[in-house]
Amino acid sequence: DRGPGATVEVPGLPLEEGLRVLGAPDRGFVARCDGHPMTLRATALTLRERPGTSPDTLPDTAPHAIREVVVRLGRPAREVVRLGGVLAPAPIPPEVARSAVDPAEFEAAVAELAARGFATWVDGNVRLQALAVEVACGAFGKPGADRAAEAVLTALTDSDDSSAEDQTTALRRHLLLQHARVLADHSAAHRVALLRPLAAAHEAHGDPAAAGEIHAVVLSTGEAACADFTAAARVELACGLDAEALGHARQALVLTPGDREAALVAAQALDSQGDYAEADRTFWHAHLPTTGEERRHAAKARRLRGHPREAVALLEPALADPGPIHDDLTLEYARNLLQAGQPKRAGDVAARIEDCPDAQVVQAEAAVAGEEPAELETTYAHRYGSESPLTLTASVHAGRALLAGGQPRQALEKLAGTERIVRRVLGDDHLLHLRIRHGMGLAHARLRAFDRQADLLEGIREPQIRLLGRTHPETLETRLDLGLALALGGRGPLERATALVDDAARDAESAPGVSPALAAKARAAKQVVRLPEPFVSALHALERLVWP
Repeated sequence: DRGPGATVEVPGLPLEEGLRVLGAPDRGFVARCDGHPMTLRATALTLRERPGTSPDTLPDTAPHAIREVVVRLGRPAREVVRLGGVLAPAPIPPEVARSAVDPAEFEAAVAELAARGFATWVDGNVRLQALAVEVACGAFGKPGADRAAEAVLTALTDSDDSSAEDQTTALRRHLLLQHARVLADHSAAHRVALLRPLAAAHEAHGDPAAAGEIHAVVLSTGEAACADFTAAARVELACGLDAEALGHARQALVLTPGDREAALVAAQALDSQGDYAEADRTFWHAHLPTTGEERRHAAKARRLRGHPREAVALLEPALADPGPIHDDLTLEYARNLLQAGQPKRAGDVAARIEDCPDAQVVQAEAAVAGEEPAELETTYAHRYGSESPLTLTASVHAGRALLAGGQPRQALEKLAGTERIVRRVLGDDHLLHLRIRHGMGLAHARLRAFDRQADLLEGIREPQIRLLGRTHPETLETRLDLGLALALGGRGPLERATALVDDAARDAESAPGVSPALAAKARAAKQVVRLPEPFVSALHALERLVWP
């Protein structure tokens, strides 16, 4: 892709250099082609291969000059250079380049191209000259892509089976994936097979959105199998598209009833929506976790239901495995320790994970439990910088502390400043951002801006359910506060506000670990939303509800 910079016109070769490249004393031709090195080189080849030809009779533009050389290539060399028309503009692994010709003719074909400047060897791969490829395809047409597609797929399978993990192997696979992406547009017969490893690579590199775009193409072909629907659902889940993920996971189960992986993804999507009973029926009641990854998902399911101690017990046996998901398991373990009321241990565990913002947030959460947040923020800012997740977490708690101290305007200013950094550093969907939005909502409530509070809480309720669970104290408080904000602001039907509060209050009564203060808030909120207009009494009661 073109960058944002200006286009720079590169001048041709000076006259004397141009004459040396041309290899003939024709100053007029060098001037006529503006010293273009590719034109001069191609013309020099033509003059050498067709003695007696006058440069005046030859084309003076690069494409036409190159064509004069391309049409004289041997068939194997011509087929190799044409292959570039259906591949990415990147070096080509030799096993793919050989698909264009008889393998016995391959080395000689590349040597012929190299002699004419149309190919070079780069780290064991063949790089074709882009203009030569364009000219060859214009002269002879693009080749069929199926043989190259088969070669790429075979090479990708071999790389999957290889135990080597060195830089050369990684580069080779990267090149193969680039060619697979382009070949998918040229080989209808192999399109789906070529796109699958590309989507898997995006997912493995932490880019579920890019993987999702490719899965959407696969699903649109009508050739998708159970595994394709499951993979699409998995990346949709990572993007927070819970409803779409559930739909595709269920389509996978229609194609292959009882498929374990599809059922697991469906259960995760249901958990993210807060439908724990259906998630249990779909997977958790019928399957015991057998891998570290399944243990991690099962532990998260326990945490979402408010049972962190069960999750801790489930994860401990898996932590001994030093596999590729060890850090993910450790992070989930730390989160559950924190939720189980073991902040010091949670902070120690999170500190073992290097270069992980989410682990740093857990560390700071654990530290705030025993220190003054404003002082901790200052310490972290000096030690780690103002944009460190550790500092940002302490800053959020410091803002909430201002609100608890009866300073809503100062709290709102503090939280709004922190929010700008959190959104840039950690993203909109990060749990820390959700906590900021809830705190800002509480500040607006203190300032009687109930409509603004409702807008903020509407946007965080579902993400909190997905990340924390329906009955987590923060989620319960958001659900209660949203109902109160709608009622006190006179926004929408009162029945919806009442239903939101009643639903949250029911969960607060049955959820494990709900504090007495939150339980009291739930009971009081049920009374507030039933007060008659104009809610005068409710405004006084609200002062006791915001920070009971």
